[in-house]
Amino acid sequence: MKVSILSDEVSQDFGVAARYLEEWGVHYAELRGYQGQRAPRGMKEQDLEQLRKTAADHGIEFSSISPGLFKVRLDSKEMADHRGDLQKQCLDLAEALGVKTMVVFPPVRGEQEGVDDYPEQVVDDFRALAERAAARGLTIAIENEPICFACTGASLARFVAALGHPAARINWDPGNDLHTGEQPFPEGYGHVKPYLAHVHVKDYRRTNGKGQCVPAGEGDADWPGQLRALQADGYAGFVVVETHFKPPVEGSERAVRALQGLLKQIGA
Repeated sequence: MKVSILSDEVSQDFGVAARYLEEWGVHYAELRGYQGQRAPRGMKEQDLEQLRKTAADHGIEFSSISPGLFKVRLDSKEMADHRGDLQKQCLDLAEALGVKTMVVFPPVRGEQEGVDDYPEQVVDDFRALAERAAARGLTIAIENEPICFACTGASLARFVAALGHPAARINWDPGNDLHTGEQPFPEGYGHVKPYLAHVHVKDYRRTNGKGQCVPAGEGDADWPGQLRALQADGYAGFVVVETHFKPPVEGSERAVRALQGLLKQIGA
């Protein structure tokens, strides 16, 4: 397993983030936010050139990108862009950075909509995206996000099975799964395992009815068990730290050190 981190959890300035990653012994980064926007929004060719140079200078490769594609409501005015120009820009960004995995999301659902209540149009949209990604040698890794359709391990596995495309896989986020009422490991993982392509690492601890994001192993997700299962199942992909608590630099270092420690414990 290869440790990566969402660089904007450390800093929106990739140069700053890269210096810390090098110091922490992290050689991979997932690109999400860049200079206050979600990449590729607002990016120009010179930004891409600078990103590649900075990464190379600090011995970092890009593991993946997470542009937030389709993470809007179906009735949003933005949806047309997600099906059109923005989608192409996201695929272009993945190619430009040399990544093979693009994290995407099922659309955001309404308060009265269930996890499986997406229309057939959503299946068509994602199958078309998978086809475009495959043509470029890319995989889309669909993330379980509590506010979206298909947010549990079970429902996301059903969704990916319905797509029936080899380039449509799953980005498994056990921390997110805690919010759905499903037990991430072993229950949720048992559903997503056949489709797994990518993993986000964060944990939550609930105290006095309130949730707080904490490093892996300090919360309610069984991260030691999850990592052992990933190792036993031959998972050799990325485990991407998603800090989600402040201060960003100190918090991210804590989260990285916690994951590195857990991986060392299991000999991964």
